[in-house]
Amino acid sequence: MTGARGSAAAAPVSLGIDFGSTGLRALFALPDRPGRRVEPGPDDGPWLLCEPAETGELPVTFPSLKSRVGSGRPVHVGGKPFDADALVVRMLRSLRERVEAAARGHVTQTVISVPARFGSAQRAALRDAAREAGLEPARLVSDSMAAVIGHMTDRDSGTCLVYGMGYEGFELGLIRSVRGHFRSLGYEGGATSGGRAFDAEALSSAVRLLRRHRGAGSVLGVDTAVWQGLRARGQEAREALGVPDGPEAAVLDLELGAGPPLWVRFARHDLDAYLDLHVRRTLDRAQALLDQSGMTPADVDTVLLVGGNTWMEQVRSRVAGLGRQCVQAPPELLALGALKHAVRLAGGAASSGPSALEEGPLEPAAAVQDTLSDAPPLTATLVGAEGHGEPGAAATTAQDDARAPGAGQDTSVVRDPRQVRDVARARQLLRQGRPDEAGTLLREIIAEARELLAEVEGPGRTASGLASGPASGVTSGSGSASGSASGSTSTSGLTSGFTATSGLASGSTSGATSGFASTSGPTSGPTSGPTSGPTSGPTAVPQARSTAPAQPPPAPPATLDYASRRQLDRAQALLSLGQYDRAVQTAHIAWQDAATRPAGADMLDAMIDVHCAAAMADMAPEHFADAERWLNCAYNHDPTNVRVRGLLAERTYRHAVELVGRQERDEAVEALGKCLTWDPEHADAEALLRRLNRDGRNRRGRGDVLG
Repeated sequence: MTGARGSAAAAPVSLGIDFGSTGLRALFALPDRPGRRVEPGPDDGPWLLCEPAETGELPVTFPSLKSRVGSGRPVHVGGKPFDADALVVRMLRSLRERVEAAARGHVTQTVISVPARFGSAQRAALRDAAREAGLEPARLVSDSMAAVIGHMTDRDSGTCLVYGMGYEGFELGLIRSVRGHFRSLGYEGGATSGGRAFDAEALSSAVRLLRRHRGAGSVLGVDTAVWQGLRARGQEAREALGVPDGPEAAVLDLELGAGPPLWVRFARHDLDAYLDLHVRRTLDRAQALLDQSGMTPADVDTVLLVGGNTWMEQVRSRVAGLGRQCVQAPPELLALGALKHAVRLAGGAASSGPSALEEGPLEPAAAVQDTLSDAPPLTATLVGAEGHGEPGAAATTAQDDARAPGAGQDTSVVRDPRQVRDVARARQLLRQGRPDEAGTLLREIIAEARELLAEVEGPGRTASGLASGPASGVTSGSGSASGSASGSTSTSGLTSGFTATSGLASGSTSGATSGFASTSGPTSGPTSGPTSGPTSGPTAVPQARSTAPAQPPPAPPATLDYASRRQLDRAQALLSLGQYDRAVQTAHIAWQDAATRPAGADMLDAMIDVHCAAAMADMAPEHFADAERWLNCAYNHDPTNVRVRGLLAERTYRHAVELVGRQERDEAVEALGKCLTWDPEHADAEALLRRLNRDGRNRRGRGDVLG
């Protein structure tokens, strides 16, 4: 026994798997160690299939491999038939081997999250596949349950409504958590509102136009790889139209391998109308779920948004009324919840064992209960067709312009989320009286040029000719920018990407304008001010406010591919313009695009940097809610990130300083309590809290400052 404990190869490993529609996400952990991600392997696919459709406008369909588990139906990959269960076995075995190699241990407990509507045959087949892959014992939990376990801690209690909308459909789960014990109160779901249905409808609209223009045979005999590429481009177009303040239209290349290419235009308002009925009916189902449990939205503490489609503004903006607060779940949340439950089952928590989780029977609803099958069609227009304008198409300046989707159209139309940028378009914007948009576009071009020039000149040289671009004025304030920069060299790892200051008591804003001002890690804060003496009134507390644009995070790591670096450049340009929410959303999209590529891990760190830069850009109290949301999002993406936790403490402390300056003592005391929750050793927060308590106007002790 002692030899086994001393051998790294014999260490027990807990594994959590999100068995998703578009791939596997997995986290693993050794005893008493933080969870670690499992990078995608060469055998992690294919997940989205392309098969002939039996009915409908679209001649093909794109089912997920997950939907075929336990069906007994073969799947075709590369023109060859395969057993779906055998493919899953291969993928799970590859996953186990990579985990055990990375952990130098043996997987002893596995938990897999699956949709609540997964049938008994599918569950049995998945358990068999896990056992054959060497993952035994393996337990299944619903996606909603996994999401809540991942979101809550063993100390938390509350009611969560999980609103999930992924590729294969949507799932609603009502879960009650009481200090590490979880009980499901009900589930709803359906297969006709999800990425698969949305993408199929977009392609169906395109096919209808193509058949009208070139004949019914124009879509026959097209290779499956072409269809897969078209589906992926359609998804990109839809996601671009789902970004807040995004383009008003997106253009899809209709390349089918025969004849000149065509372009189909999807307007944002048409997508809004198409998604509206889907979202309204999911909200009706959510209300029915609450009614069955005798609850109202006021009884729901947290609405957890899970799945890629919940990032779309058309979905996210509508669900806020289902509970007290709405939280966007990071993509790894289901895997994290599965891992935490696996650790519990392995004896790693006081609330371990099956009794800590009560799900009850989980059988899918009858197909007739899926009331979302009569969704409206998605309107599209043909904007270019071999020199002919399609009736109803957007106006173009000339027939030649109609052939090139990037020209002759409204500049709010993008061909894809990574739209081509050129100076000519900026000039056109300026002629149209839109100087702000022209400036934004030019700054994006400068950022991309700076990055490319740095590559050309090599790692030892800088793009000096562009060094005075949009970032040059970011740290401007009443103090010297050079002084702020010099202080950053002495900071800890927590301050990466932010400018350090010598303290806020002096009134200097040179460092505050760019964000984080600590010089000694998470426990530090301003070096004077609140500690200057108990007799100085609240107005003597230094002001930490800044309204200048955020200092962009460090340059993207050299390991990122070109597409990722270009998207990050755009996020940094938006930061420099003070468009913080758009910068965060852009970074999210960039990370999602890179998640399945080798750059995924570095892209996660870069995305978190953007979150942090946006959060620390402006210390005004009215900016705090957004800043806290962005930092919490970063923390949810990487709960082990000490730097983010320290920034949560520091940003909350700065908020308290601002509140004291505004004579809002009670709110300041509450903020200080939150700060000390994130960092109990924050000396300046403790000093300011003691000072406020001694003032006599707020005598609440530190133990109940959150009450």
